[in-house]
Amino acid sequence: MEKEKFDTCKHAKRTGNFAVYTKPTCKQATMIRGQLVVSKARCLKCELWEPKKTRRKKDADQKPE
Repeated sequence: MEKEKFDTCKHAKRTGNFAVYTKPTCKQATMIRGQLVVSKARCLKCELWEPKKTRRKKDADQKPE
């Protein structure tokens, strides 16, 4: 299953029911009750989307002896 754009953006912290909680680096974010958020609909149309950096598993990097 392919993830939505707001789930894979490097600016997103977590996803709520209606909004995406973002980091201060998001240009679309709005401050609501002390939290930076952007609506899911607005996030889907964003042209500033960047992929999250994925973490490698340490076991996969080590060669078996």
